[in-house]
Amino acid sequence: MGHARARKIPAQLVEDEDYQLRHERVAGIDIAKAKADVCTRLPPARDGGRRASRLEEVPATAREILALAGRLLDDGVELVVMEATSVITGGSGCAARRPVVSPA
Repeated sequence: MGHARARKIPAQLVEDEDYQLRHERVAGIDIAKAKADVCTRLPPARDGGRRASRLEEVPATAREILALAGRLLDDGVELVVMEATSVITGGSGCAARRPVVSPA
């Protein structure tokens, strides 16, 4: 049986409609066992400016995670999307189910 090649789909830019919900201050977190890769997107600092992106690697320690939570709050981040790259097992799984930061 032959191997089918994956067909590449070109990226498309889709403009937001006025009625669609948009978040100006967002963060995406890719969670691994020892660290997390974080991308924070913020609106331009001035009119006509470009959006800012901050990329950082955060070690998986309580101190660093709490510091990240503080930075996200200071930046006024409205939405955080997380992706875990592995399954958390054992007692630490309970902590992952509780929010670290509550929206104000």
